[in-house]
Amino acid sequence: MKNLLTAIQFLTRIPVPGQVGNGKMSRSMPYFPAVGLLIGGILVIINLTLSPFFPRLLVDVLLLITLILVTGAFHLDGFADTIDGFYAGRSKEEALKIMRDARIGAMAVIGLICLLGLKLALLYEIPEMFKSISLLVMPVIGRWMMALSGAVSAYARSSGGLGEAFTNRVGLKDFIYASFLPVVLILGLLQIRGIILIFLAVIFTLCLTAYIKKKIGGMTGDTLGAVNEIVEVMVLLSILMMAGFNL
Repeated sequence: MKNLLTAIQFLTRIPVPGQVGNGKMSRSMPYFPAVGLLIGGILVIINLTLSPFFPRLLVDVLLLITLILVTGAFHLDGFADTIDGFYAGRSKEEALKIMRDARIGAMAVIGLICLLGLKLALLYEIPEMFKSISLLVMPVIGRWMMALSGAVSAYARSSGGLGEAFTNRVGLKDFIYASFLPVVLILGLLQIRGIILIFLAVIFTLCLTAYIKKKIGGMTGDTLGAVNEIVEVMVLLSILMMAGFNL
């Protein structure tokens, strides 16, 4: 229970008493998908509550705002820093330095606009029969794939940092522990589509992680956040495509 509460405290703005250190945070990673389920449940409740009263586009905008508020834009911040570092830094050292800069650059702003625009468009286009399922599994898979990315990576910086707890201190065993909840949930909700979605998510995440490691030699807290955000878009796109092809 302590590790679950630590994960909730770290990944959301939901009030949880106490403070945690890096060592304890590493033990919370297997609970990341459970936090995703909590976030997804909040989104589903809001969608079901508001949909009868407001136009779909407005509801989808409010869902995105809710997601940002619940997470404190935590992963979006990591995504923005990653975009800035990768596009402005000519070397690994420059990229890592830029990613630690508190200021935000033009490429990060453009990246955020594109990312949020894609999420909004995909949420709007997903058929209603898949809407609640999409809202539920999207944050679960995003945080599950963070565990995979961290498990197969080392920390990119020679000096310590927050992301070190989720790279050097976790391994495939932690990812396996993290897999029980999402696998049962996804297969229970999507059956054969769930198998396809899991396969796509794992392959996509491994390729994305390999690209990041090639650029900066490992993972950081920012790039783990970026993995979550990009995978969430991939999940929505995959569900939309499967619905369109009647898979």
